Amino acid sequence: MTCKFCEGICIKNGYQENGKQRYKCKHCHRKQQADYSYQAYIPITITVQYSILS
Repeated sequence: MTCKFCEGICIKNGYQENGKQRYKCKHCHRKQQADYSYQAYIPITITVQYSILS
């Protein structure tokens, strides 16, 4: 899996509370999921929400 933030390589890093696999980027050390269950937690959605509220 590639990092959604820096395009680096991600490695497995445990599981979320909902049972989904969690990944950690080797380059930027950010944690993420391969797919999100809740649309509000998708990074692009958060960016759009902040721009609307600003």
